[in-house]
Parts: sequence; structure tokens; C-alpha cells
Amino acid sequence: MAEGKMGFTSRRICECLRDNPGITVTTLAKKLDANLDTIKKPVRRLVQLGYVKQGARRKDGFSYRLTGKPFPSSTDWKMAPAYAATLQRREAFEDAFSVVIPAMRAMVDVGRASA
Repeated sequence: MAEGKMGFTSRRICECLRDNPGITVTTLAKKLDANLDTIKKPVRRLVQLGYVKQGARRKDGFSYRLTGKPFPSSTDWKMAPAYAATLQRREAFEDAFSVVIPAMRAMVDVGRASA
């Protein structure tokens, strides 16, 4: 993870730790509205690279804080074209399902009423 090559999730983790120093990975996942497994690996990587420092173990897990090493902002992150296409496809499917499901439900209701 070279300077400027930090992923979006890692950037968001650093920003959250900047705003909430000393929180655990579980709390971090809740604040970022992400799965715990999605957060664990980037946090370990950030510790290895010196962006984040692991604190003392508490009842609810280890606390984490930034080391002071500068990191790029998540607002500067540019999405890879292939990833952007995947997101567009996913949004198109979600839009289609939001129309198809109610239509199918209406057809089922009409069929039940006529039976």
C-alpha cells in the first residue's frame, strides 16, 4: 500500500480513527456500517504499515489509534473503471428488482382474487 495507493476502506478506517481514537474493531465496523470481517484485514495491514497503533486489550477488544503518519483522504479516491462498471450493474439490477417485485406481487394478488 504505497502512498496514494491506499484502498477506500483503509482510508475510511483512518478517518474514523482520526475522529474516534481508541475505539475497537467492532465499534469501528459499526461506525462504518460494514461487516466485521471486512474491517479486520485492512486494520491489520494498517498496523503493519505504521498508520495505526494497536493499544491495550480491553473487555471488548483491542483499542486502535492513528500513529500520526499522513494518509490520503477518502474524498480523493478514484474508483477503478472495472469496479465502477460493477457498481453501475448492481444499481441497475436493484432498480429493476424494485419495479419487478411489486409487479409480480400485483399479478399474484389478481390471480388469487379471481380464483
